[in-house]
Amino acid sequence: MLRRFGSRRHELLQPAAVAAGAGALDPAPPEPAVTNATVEEGASAGSKRGWFSWKRLFLGIFIFVVLLAGGAYSQKDRIAPQAADLSRKVIGDENTARIEGWMFKVDDRADQ
Repeated sequence: MLRRFGSRRHELLQPAAVAAGAGALDPAPPEPAVTNATVEEGASAGSKRGWFSWKRLFLGIFIFVVLLAGGAYSQKDRIAPQAADLSRKVIGDENTARIEGWMFKVDDRADQ
């Protein structure tokens, strides 16, 4: 049996009991009467968690990273010397020179 997932999952899934000998499904139990109170409770429960979803979280993180990268790129002339000095302290002069060489190659290709 396939199950659907989502905000209305509890409404879509109904337990099904199997008859002992026949293997047929029992008829579905009668649905409770819908009143204004249950409709209001359902609406408030859905609206409380409706604003949060994993897709929105990842979209927000993606937008933040793109804006951060754009800001860093626009300030690269100010940031690059400080980053190079920090890199020389952390990974050494030779490795920093190698990384700078790669970055200069990428920058030259982008300019062409």
